[in-house]
Amino acid sequence: MKLRELEARTGQALHGCRGESTVVLILPLLGWGILLLFELLGRHFCLMQGMPGLVPWITGLRCLAGALGSVPFCSGAAWWFMQAAAGEGNSLSDYCTLLRSPALHIRAARLYGLLWLAAGALLLPAGVCGAGIRLLLHMALEQADCFWYLFGSIQLLALLALWLWLVCYLLSGMIPAVLLFAVYPFRSPFALCRLSFVRMQGKRRLLLLHLLRWLPLLLIPGGAAAMCMGLAVLLEEKDGTAETCDTDPGTRAAV
Repeated sequence: MKLRELEARTGQALHGCRGESTVVLILPLLGWGILLLFELLGRHFCLMQGMPGLVPWITGLRCLAGALGSVPFCSGAAWWFMQAAAGEGNSLSDYCTLLRSPALHIRAARLYGLLWLAAGALLLPAGVCGAGIRLLLHMALEQADCFWYLFGSIQLLALLALWLWLVCYLLSGMIPAVLLFAVYPFRSPFALCRLSFVRMQGKRRLLLLHLLRWLPLLLIPGGAAAMCMGLAVLLEEKDGTAETCDTDPGTRAAV
């Protein structure tokens, strides 16, 4: 598949349902906005009452509520986009039915937790390299003979660039599992990550080109929907390994 074909299939999948795609994507953003508003009000109240020690707790509570509250909307949006990419029914009524499925969201939360842990573990060495580069550069500025400090910082910079490339490679193969969960809700998070790696083989360059095309247009109406739909179109293919699972939204909602 080439970029032109991907964009054409993306436009076909979004034809006649761009408004619904905008609603599906804007709901979690509205939820986060409401939580941020309550956090600002809570911080202001605590500072006015002379209780600054409660401010970190309010921020932590907002992050926890946002993480848990966004799970239904993320899993529902993943189902909507994968259904649209496959050319199947994806009405907002079925989307709302999926939002009322606690068992499905518990499974989704396990997958999201695994992805967050994997991302944190992969980015931790990058943070260590960044801190080491900063320390070596600071020491180079203080020392008269700074050759070895500069040499070490250059080596760490090269290592950091190599590691960030590896992180992008791994995460680009794991994050699409969020969309694949909508197709295979009964699979474990590890099986979904493995399947995501298989589906993304040979498609990372195409995905990068697609993202580079739509990232500058992310804030215009339909930009985010087109970017998400492009990823769904990339993943939507029959591999013959799917377990027998009813694709009816009501059945998935009862999972």
